[in-house]
Amino acid sequence: MKLTKKQQKEIFARLPELCYSVLNTTNEIIIVKRGETGYYRTDYAPAKDRKAAEEWCDLLNERLGVTKSQRKGMEVGSMFGFDVYGINPDYYDFCNSAQEVIKEVIEETKNKQN
Repeated sequence: MKLTKKQQKEIFARLPELCYSVLNTTNEIIIVKRGETGYYRTDYAPAKDRKAAEEWCDLLNERLGVTKSQRKGMEVGSMFGFDVYGINPDYYDFCNSAQEVIKEVIEETKNKQN
């Protein structure tokens, strides 16, 4: 779904100017810039595995004040353009909250059965 110019402007206001991400194929730390498709390479050496790359990326973004939901929105924009609904960090906040609720319900159900 394409965003209207008004929607895009409102969402852009909630996205960082840039964030760090992980290149799936090589575990390299990359930079994604708001409003630009593609990515920029960094001087950081590729991590030994995906988990290490994600941890390093999370630390770098935390220092910038970038949330995981903002990062996801930026990643979608860098791949599919910044005029799609997937750039909205609220979507990922909702999904994460829903997943947490589902986990709690499953855990409560298990506890009741025991």
